[in-house]
Amino acid sequence: MFRNDKKRLRRMAGFTLLEILIVIAMIAIFATTVAVNIIDKPDQARRVAAKQDIRTIISALNMYRLDNLKYPDSLDQLISGKYKYLDRVPVDPWKRDYVYHNPGSHGPYDIYSYGQDGLIGGTDLDADIGNWNLDED
Repeated sequence: MFRNDKKRLRRMAGFTLLEILIVIAMIAIFATTVAVNIIDKPDQARRVAAKQDIRTIISALNMYRLDNLKYPDSLDQLISGKYKYLDRVPVDPWKRDYVYHNPGSHGPYDIYSYGQDGLIGGTDLDADIGNWNLDED
């Protein structure tokens, strides 16, 4: 009986070095996989945030038009006057103002960000994000 108690105590004493190493290896593999998949996501998240800002501005522009029978001359008109259609005019995720043209070349107005590079045009993450291409990507 004494012999069985020793075996049972040894099993209950804790983890073996091998078990600990296996768990550490599994955690390292998982962390590496997650890190590799997330590294490029902040840039994509900024593009998604810019698209959402533009959709919000579009809604405010449409509400302004319903009340005033025309689109505003500038985005500042959305935050001033009798009705406030936005609390503030947002800046794009790269801390630059959105560009607004009335009339626009893509429709009655254009609202867009120059993207990551801050320059007209561009491809991939540097591409302009505007009300005419919100469903692309």
